[in-house]
Amino acid sequence: MNTDLFAGAADFPACWLEHDLLSGEFFVQQIAAFEAEHGATKPNGGTEHWRYAAFLHWLRTDLDTQRLAALLTAALADPDPPMAGNVLKAIVARPNCTQAMLKAAQDRVGANADYYVSAEDLYQAFQSTQTRREQSGI
Repeated sequence: MNTDLFAGAADFPACWLEHDLLSGEFFVQQIAAFEAEHGATKPNGGTEHWRYAAFLHWLRTDLDTQRLAALLTAALADPDPPMAGNVLKAIVARPNCTQAMLKAAQDRVGANADYYVSAEDLYQAFQSTQTRREQSGI
């Protein structure tokens, strides 16, 4: 199974491919595991755990601002708002999250209660990280 087929079968929005977010050894292993479990067919629902694992993979790395912005785009496009809300909170808590990224996340969750996170929750996560940065002199 190639990356394009995996992305379609696991409901990854197109931006994952556009921003090259499905490359690297982790994804080679993830694709192999998906193929072993589902073959080349799209499962009936239940694909959010594959995308969540992909988000977690990136969130465990030292993301530059450009890659973090791409991850934000992917979270905003994700078809599972509750999972994406959790990811958005982690993204805005990153030290290199910008005010513009925070606003984009807040705008999305403010318009859709299905994210199970509020604009205020996102602001608090963002502000907490910014305060820690200031206190440490970074």
